[in-house]
Amino acid sequence: MQGRALERSGRGGTHAISRHTTYYNLRDAMTKPGCPICRLVSDAVARYLETFLYENINDPGMRADLRRSNGFCPEHAELLREHGDPLGHAIIYGDLVDHVLELLEGLLRVCGSGSARLPATGTVASRADDLLPGRRCPACLVAREAEQRYIEVLIAELGSMSDIGPSSDAGWGTGVGSSVGLGSSARLGSAAFESGPDLERALASSDGLCLTHLVQALKASRYGAAATRLLQASIAKLEELKAQLAEIRRKHDYRFSGEPWGPEKDAWARAAALWSGHPAQKGHTP
Repeated sequence: MQGRALERSGRGGTHAISRHTTYYNLRDAMTKPGCPICRLVSDAVARYLETFLYENINDPGMRADLRRSNGFCPEHAELLREHGDPLGHAIIYGDLVDHVLELLEGLLRVCGSGSARLPATGTVASRADDLLPGRRCPACLVAREAEQRYIEVLIAELGSMSDIGPSSDAGWGTGVGSSVGLGSSARLGSAAFESGPDLERALASSDGLCLTHLVQALKASRYGAAATRLLQASIAKLEELKAQLAEIRRKHDYRFSGEPWGPEKDAWARAAALWSGHPAQKGHTP
């Protein structure tokens, strides 16, 4: 089935953003526990790491990118290690160990014999940062691009044509800090909003966005309808959560401790996830 598209016009002319996968992935993620953006970001990173390990391990360009980054960041290096592929890791870290040895030998040359004061330029301190892992982690880039893509579609679907004046040239916003989609000047076609209520209902029945992604989505909402709907959904969800947390406290009173648990049973964990992000953001998808 051919999916609908969001029509955008900018400096490069009119083009389409497919929601054949992005939109439906977002809607489906809202039926699962936790922040849907966190879950989708985690899924995108997991697919990237699996593809890298099992299909692109010998790709010279990807290996060069990894050397320039000095490997993955600690979080994504641990996520890759969980795949448990000895040969893949031997190939990756064979390259990276050679790279780190070159860096260390270069630092040793700067130190010289160790008897003299280090020069003001090219010191160990100024060059040691090159050893930090994942300075430009490729998996982090994948995560940021997925985050921006899904927030862009969420904002488009929650928006309303009535909020876009004929002379408006406001862009999508730059709240997530990238030129990928959100930084462009945009004019959305009416087809973009035909299923907005569908996604709005899905958002209302979901666990909602974590605070980090709520902030990013609000910053990207240049039009009032999208921000209003985000805020309304978040307030309703927090009011519900507030009542459930109060119920947990009540049932820990010895007078009511024998009452059966209801949907409030895991409210404490859902509350914590608002601040931490869904566990899927850390590479765990229940």
